[in-house]
Amino acid sequence: EQNKFGNFRSIHPDQDSLNFQGKTAFYDLKTSELKIGGVPFVKSCDAFIHLGDGNIEVNPGGAIGQLSNCRIVADTITKYHVINRATVNLKGRKEYTASGFYEYNVGNKEQEIEFKDIVGTRVGKGKRSEKAAVTRAAGVVSENENFLIDDAIVFQGKISLSAEKKNLDFDGFAKLQSPVLPRASWFSMNCEADKKKLSIPFEDPKAPNGQPLGTGIYLSKETAKIYPSFLMPLYFRKDRPILLAMGDNKGYFKHDKVKDELRLGDSTAVFDPAAKTTLLTLNNKTGKYTGTGKLNLGSGLQQMSASASGVVTGSVNENTGAPSLEGVEHDMDVTAMVGFDFEIPDKLLKVIITDLQSSSFDARPIDYSRELPFYERALIDFVPNEKDLKAELIELKDYGMNLDAKYNPFEFLFSKLDLKWDAEYQSFYNEKNLLALTSISAVPINRLLEGFIEIKMPTNGDDRMYIYLKSPSEDWYYFSYKGGILSTVSSSTRYNDILIGMKPKELSFKRKNGEFYEIQPINPNSAQLFVNRIRAIKSGQ
Repeated sequence: EQNKFGNFRSIHPDQDSLNFQGKTAFYDLKTSELKIGGVPFVKSCDAFIHLGDGNIEVNPGGAIGQLSNCRIVADTITKYHVINRATVNLKGRKEYTASGFYEYNVGNKEQEIEFKDIVGTRVGKGKRSEKAAVTRAAGVVSENENFLIDDAIVFQGKISLSAEKKNLDFDGFAKLQSPVLPRASWFSMNCEADKKKLSIPFEDPKAPNGQPLGTGIYLSKETAKIYPSFLMPLYFRKDRPILLAMGDNKGYFKHDKVKDELRLGDSTAVFDPAAKTTLLTLNNKTGKYTGTGKLNLGSGLQQMSASASGVVTGSVNENTGAPSLEGVEHDMDVTAMVGFDFEIPDKLLKVIITDLQSSSFDARPIDYSRELPFYERALIDFVPNEKDLKAELIELKDYGMNLDAKYNPFEFLFSKLDLKWDAEYQSFYNEKNLLALTSISAVPINRLLEGFIEIKMPTNGDDRMYIYLKSPSEDWYYFSYKGGILSTVSSSTRYNDILIGMKPKELSFKRKNGEFYEIQPINPNSAQLFVNRIRAIKSGQ
């Protein structure tokens, strides 16, 4: 009947009873060709194949002629994917091959993926008649196509489609496309991605040439300069991380479109803005970056340690990521809670504690309430137990910091130091002349004291530490540490008398790790030379 659909079914043994509807049919007795018109679509495999002109030609023997300008919708249930302008070779009810174009618009940019290899076929194990039929597709986009997978990320490489999955798979290299980071590097990417809420996992990321990439704040081993890296090659593989945004060299990247902020870190920090784990962010408009989390200060110190957590802030510039650090400067500020763990005889520490406690009314107390967010974040790296952390934070708000001794093994714990890096001296030093001393050997102090701290991190890795504390009583105490030798002196005659009167075995001994540790008295002039050096650094001399 005219304008009514008729049903057509293949009896070809290899076409699995392929069937479809059409409105017209013409069979050529001479050529044995069947021409069917008015065909709206053909269902093959897990896809609807919509015909461009509605015509199908069946050749002698039952083979179907190539279809052009089709639209493939897959799968038939979810209809997640649409492939346009497709050229299709129908092979049966459960098999077809094709090529076509997949629309992948990002923001205002209209773009397409050319899928040259589209295959609908049986997959999985089992009998042929029982296997599921699934559409797969693959295509490649090149660097010069400037293909966006987010309005801040470009991609080059292989893109794959599986009809049963909502998102596409990307295997290749991505790059941050940021106006403030013109020298961004391509980084390896192999994951499923949702362009509406894109997040990219990375593990041991590499550049196209195989060079490892770093994410964090690093200290150059060759130039003693500090620089930020956002999935970029390090200048030297042994550059030291000050803040590492990739724990175990893996993490996530996400573009926060509301803040226009690039976020790199572990999954908790990247997906939850309120999370308190290591994170590196970059504002896509201002170029300002912030790194929060564990800090590696004095990582080359031997037989002592500096545990630190805090915030690193700075700004990128047009030279960030340049091939060389020559002429490149990155000014940054470090705010950190720092605990120094090294051996000082208890009898010497008692002198300092007694002095500070007896003159505590002449020193300003630390006001923790003014910067609670900083302390709440920093304490996470010092108190990993969540229950204990909550208890410590409650006490912090009400009474000040008084860490349980199991979390405070430090001879000196400073709750907040504002540090600057000087490449010439290869040192971190405290920018302000007041030090927030929280405790000495777990004994609460919680006072602001005059003093200086220097953490020297030279390019040869021979790290050193210097502390100069001045009590409200006007007595000062000085410590310098290098390679297992602690040198100390004070303006307090009692302190010096105790130090000089100590037995040799108290001043030189073997530690549990088998290494020798030595404590030696030094001339008071050494302390004054240190103070003069720090003042010279601060004045830029």
